[in-house]
Amino acid sequence: MEPVESASPSEKEKTKPPERVTLGLEEGQRVEAWLSQVNEFSKGYLTLSKSDIVNFLVRQHKELLTPKELQQIRADHYDPVRHITWITPQIKRALQNGDMSRVLELQEELRKVELSVGKSEPRQLKAPSGELNSARRKRKPKNESVPNETEQAVRLNEISDAQKSP
Repeated sequence: MEPVESASPSEKEKTKPPERVTLGLEEGQRVEAWLSQVNEFSKGYLTLSKSDIVNFLVRQHKELLTPKELQQIRADHYDPVRHITWITPQIKRALQNGDMSRVLELQEELRKVELSVGKSEPRQLKAPSGELNSARRKRKPKNESVPNETEQAVRLNEISDAQKSP
């Protein structure tokens, strides 16, 4: 008679431990409230755990998140610095591959990142007296743009010529 082997490696791989998820304080309270609601509804004959409630909700949700849900997640967790650090190597790779359409696409995305950073709420600045001040620096109008090097050189020449003339 041959000895009986325990579960084969392939069977062991199939029984993975359950995934764990950490809920925030507010989310945990909401799950607790739902659990209480189920207990009241069933008058105590159903015994559920928080995991049972969360698993039920996940199973009931559609396979894919809706565009509205994706936008909300992005709004809640968006980090412009991380976005920029992701774009940088993408642009480098596109340049190396000579994929100018991808470079232009990424540059446009980079411009949108800059705009989204500028749309954030104004910071509270400290006034000289120590109190908070919500004043912000004003932008220069577009017609008062900073001159480039060539324009600066021409202006310096004009100034020096004007100083030399009587």
